[in-house]
Amino acid sequence: MAMENWRRVFIVTVGFLEALIFSGCLFGWTSLVHILQQEGVYSYLCEANSSDSHGSKTFSTNIKNDTSHFLTNDADSSFLSSEPTVEFQFVFEDDQNDIQIDTIDDVRLPCDNQIKQLSLIYTMAGIMYGLTAVGVGFALDYLGLWFTRFLASILMTTGFILLAFTSKDGSWFLWPALNLIALGTNQLRLSSFQFANLFPQRRSTIILAYSAGYSISTVVFLVVQYTYYIGISYKLIILVLGGISLLTFPVTLLMPKMKIGDNVDEGYNGSNRNKLKKLISKKHLSYPQLEKSKHKTLDPTVEKSGASNSKIEIKQRKIPLGKSLFTTSSALHLYWHFINFFSLFYYSVSFNAWAYKTTNDPKDVAFYNKVSGLCQIIAPVFIPLGGYVTDTLMLRASKEENQLERTAAQLEAPAYIVLMSTFFTILLSICTMSTSKYGIYISLVIVAICRPLLVGSCAAYIRIRFYPEHFNRLNGIYSTIVSLMCFVQYPFYIWMFSSDIGFTHSHWVLTFLLILSTASPIHVMVRSSTRKFARTYLRDIDDLNSQDL
Repeated sequence: MAMENWRRVFIVTVGFLEALIFSGCLFGWTSLVHILQQEGVYSYLCEANSSDSHGSKTFSTNIKNDTSHFLTNDADSSFLSSEPTVEFQFVFEDDQNDIQIDTIDDVRLPCDNQIKQLSLIYTMAGIMYGLTAVGVGFALDYLGLWFTRFLASILMTTGFILLAFTSKDGSWFLWPALNLIALGTNQLRLSSFQFANLFPQRRSTIILAYSAGYSISTVVFLVVQYTYYIGISYKLIILVLGGISLLTFPVTLLMPKMKIGDNVDEGYNGSNRNKLKKLISKKHLSYPQLEKSKHKTLDPTVEKSGASNSKIEIKQRKIPLGKSLFTTSSALHLYWHFINFFSLFYYSVSFNAWAYKTTNDPKDVAFYNKVSGLCQIIAPVFIPLGGYVTDTLMLRASKEENQLERTAAQLEAPAYIVLMSTFFTILLSICTMSTSKYGIYISLVIVAICRPLLVGSCAAYIRIRFYPEHFNRLNGIYSTIVSLMCFVQYPFYIWMFSSDIGFTHSHWVLTFLLILSTASPIHVMVRSSTRKFARTYLRDIDDLNSQDL
């Protein structure tokens, strides 16, 4: 008996809610860090710095008691932390780079040493978020969905509990807290992509909807910040988040133990082994359909009926991972993945400097932050439309009678949304060359659209262009490699802030590199190329079937 429809809807809904709350909450750091400063986390670094300062100056009277402005300078982050960093930091440096620490109306102001320490911890957590993705991918394929999600739940809940008890006297709790939250939320995010297999005709739509939730989740700590300022205890707020994260544990019990594969609707038992052979051997099926029937006979999403529950073991060979990983498409996609996510990161770290090229008024910068928050909530709502376009193209391609043409058209389907996301990233890079306020506002809208579109289109492309059974591992491998490549940010960062000319030239170079990355989607849109890929797919499937059957 196939999985009940209510369970499918429930699992997909749970995946979206988890994405909406947890998947990208770590990257709402600019809101969380101000609360930590007010709680005195690592404030002893400020006290030491203040006692040793010489000739430092006090803050001017222009600083008002508007706590929405007290956001830190988050110059260091990972690629996935690609939100605009619109912050205003109330510190004043003298000629000797000494900083006077003071408070205004009971608002604790940050110091340089404190900011560096907090930024270091966040940077390490951001790197951990992407660095361990390869392990998550292999865990999903070999240890199963239950194991991965249970571990994610334990890590995430423990992280929130430690974060709740992070205080002036327990500042060191922040190290394990952020890293555990990073590990748990990323595991939860990567495990949810396979939920899209429950509704194959809307697979890309669901993936992009989850990516939109990921983008919106960056405002979770902003909500925490607002509740903190109306008088609710910081510890209580974070413990409530930890309690919600713990709910991911019991809901996992309603999910398949291993994984949600492509063959959700087919249930096989010992009496229809021949039916399986006949289905796999049909030559008129396109690659995605063949792949669906090629998975293990007893798919984890299928519940067996009848008196006997004994497993039917049919020896299955698997297509080697190298068939997907060591290809031209894989190399082009890795470059596309790196440069587009690096561009979002670059926008993040350069935003503060760029913002002050357009205005000298801190109120304007604070207003940019408010507009950014609004865009992060509204813009991603429209992102699933991109997935709908991909699913529509896939459905149209499935009606093609010719086997080769049908498979080629299906492989081509995700390239359009990938090209569109690249186009938005290029526009974003061009906007940063402007010194107009209008350029700022346009960029805030673009980045709110671009972030979830990149994440969603990337996942949909990997899922369709390469062998579906490789999806979890490929997604993890690409994310980990891109995280390792993030260390190239430092020389680029130095060049960007070396001078005004360096700022402009670095963005021109980045724009050029982004234009080159369009080779990844475009090469799949050339029908002669996709026919070649389709022939390879079908040949590999035929070889696999001849060995197994």
